[in-house]
Amino acid sequence: MSGKALNKKNQEVDIGFDVDVVASVGWEWEEDEQPTGWNHKTDTITYSSSTYASCSDVTVDSVTFSQDTNFIINNEEVSLHEAQQYIDPAVLKQLLNPAVYEKLMGSAFESKVENIEPPEQEFDEPERDYDY
Repeated sequence: MSGKALNKKNQEVDIGFDVDVVASVGWEWEEDEQPTGWNHKTDTITYSSSTYASCSDVTVDSVTFSQDTNFIINNEEVSLHEAQQYIDPAVLKQLLNPAVYEKLMGSAFESKVENIEPPEQEFDEPERDYDY
């Protein structure tokens, strides 16, 4: 992650850091049916259907600063302990706010779910009620 933050002297600094995020989503198969035309012989609407995966909102269980990497503050590499000397603890705490990562992780999960292949289905003509 990268961005700007205020240091303890109330000056804007460039920061870079890595976080470990534990997050999850629920997903399920959705079916969609669209009218595609008209069967003149039977005088009925023809349909096509598709199956796709959809996911729920992201739930972030935890966010922690990565232990393997250092912070970058104004292009200088510093440890987490040293970063606490520059940046107010309240700012560092905000960098670990799960709500921020829920929004960021949403599109990543959605793109993964879009690539899930639907299960093969046996084709049975759906039953439809027609009101005449």
